[in-house]
Amino acid sequence: MNQAPILVFTHIPRTGGTTIRNVISNKMNKNLFVDSFSEFSFLNDKELNGYDFIATHCGYGVINRINRDNKKIILLRDPVERIVSQYFYLRELENNVSYSSPYAKKLSLQEFICLDNPSVQISMNNTQVWHLIEDKNIFFRKKYMNYSDSNLLDKALSHLSTYDFIGFTHNLPSVLNKVSLSYGW
Repeated sequence: MNQAPILVFTHIPRTGGTTIRNVISNKMNKNLFVDSFSEFSFLNDKELNGYDFIATHCGYGVINRINRDNKKIILLRDPVERIVSQYFYLRELENNVSYSSPYAKKLSLQEFICLDNPSVQISMNNTQVWHLIEDKNIFFRKKYMNYSDSNLLDKALSHLSTYDFIGFTHNLPSVLNKVSLSYGW
């Protein structure tokens, strides 16, 4: 018996991913794997491939671990809007959820953006491109240090072309409609 394709939803924070994840997980009465890089590191590939829906902040690299048929969804957002949204999100949270949280809480938006600190810059510097290449964190970025900007962009675009559903924050209903139609919801 053939298994249905895994629905893989990769997104970076502040793109509308939680909204999409919640709608899809309510429609799919199946296994759910959600938003934690650390949990991926504890799953072997067989366990990962046992899920029907994967929603994660991990980048394209997680897709390399999936050997079942899959359908991929990604959400993108205007980079400036995403950075501003992230800044205010980090400021408003009581807890520090990232290494850049303390800086967002004590600096103005302009000071935050201009801060020459790796924990801040990594969350702003071509984050969506890195997410499409493999992942946005420094470990993965170091693997591509010798690539030119053109080669990095080509790799990101090549991976983007493999997604079945590409959505944008400003038009979440459109991507949800396409996924719903595809799945008959």
